[in-house]
Amino acid sequence: MINEKIDEQIEHSIDQAINQKAETNQMETEKLLEILEERKFDFSTPKERPEPSLEIGDHTLATNGNIMNIQAGVKVGKSAAVDAIMAAQMNGGFMEIDTFEFKALNENGHAVIHIDTEQSRFDADALVRRSIKRSGIDESPPSWLQSYSLADVDIAVRRASLPILLEQAKEQHGGIFSILIDGVGDFLTDPNDPIQSFGLVDELHKLAIENDCVIITVLHENPNSEYGKTRGHLGSQLSRKAETNLRLTKDKNGITTIFSTDSRHCHIPKEHGFCFHWCDESQMHVGFGGAQELREQERQESFKAEVFEIGMPHQGKYTYTQLVEVVQKHRKIKDRSAKAYIKKLRKDGGIVEVGNKRLSFNLDL
Repeated sequence: MINEKIDEQIEHSIDQAINQKAETNQMETEKLLEILEERKFDFSTPKERPEPSLEIGDHTLATNGNIMNIQAGVKVGKSAAVDAIMAAQMNGGFMEIDTFEFKALNENGHAVIHIDTEQSRFDADALVRRSIKRSGIDESPPSWLQSYSLADVDIAVRRASLPILLEQAKEQHGGIFSILIDGVGDFLTDPNDPIQSFGLVDELHKLAIENDCVIITVLHENPNSEYGKTRGHLGSQLSRKAETNLRLTKDKNGITTIFSTDSRHCHIPKEHGFCFHWCDESQMHVGFGGAQELREQERQESFKAEVFEIGMPHQGKYTYTQLVEVVQKHRKIKDRSAKAYIKKLRKDGGIVEVGNKRLSFNLDL
């Protein structure tokens, strides 16, 4: 009799467990269908094109709900780009300032969270102060600019702090405008680990969507990477998920060019990129404008120097034949090459006619 009651109780418990599991599965299925229905394509309700959160020149770099990645080699100017972006966000286009042509408008005063994991506290502090100076603000920076130096804390602390900082900033400022992570590779123990990398990028993408903001990450390229290969699986996953991959390279003259050939909304070839370099006088990086303008300026300066170099010792007026001989001797080239060189200089204004069929080097360029 007792055994029968025990068997009945066991059977009843099993039935309860089965029914609860079925109810749970039903609830999970209904919830899943609800999630999918919210995200289903609806032909009758087209989505509005999002406003740009960050631009450079006339190009849209980032919109809310997305990741933008900045990549470069060591000491190329990644942090300087972050400095300029924060300055653009603080200024909002209200004053003419040098932001390397980055543009942003945080009209609602939502939080801008900057996290530095690479520099000492002193250097991170100096970067933010340069950004404030660049923005043209005379007084204290806006309270919604929040910068944290996390180079000296554990990776677990960095990861755990991100959602906490977001919740706190939303309460204080009504929303998040952008999150800048200078050193996103320091949020992992191993950027070559695919599970860690996919998990981090997925987490960042969800945070961008949930908070309706843009997350800007900064990541190192592999040493001596000609084509801009970034670090490990983290770099590969960021490249796939990012709305824009912004690349920085520095030439032998110390000039950094910002460009992007891997973006959903813009294509900025290197020859049409935006340039900056370090200025000792102002103790900060300064913009040069467009790379195309810079190269044209360099070409003109080189051309002037070339004409000056050959024209200074030969300031007379020459017939064409005499000029060919002058060029031959000075450049140690043959007759045909000298004539081609004279033709080029005449076309570009380096040699001019001075009357009576005479030619002269133009030293007034």
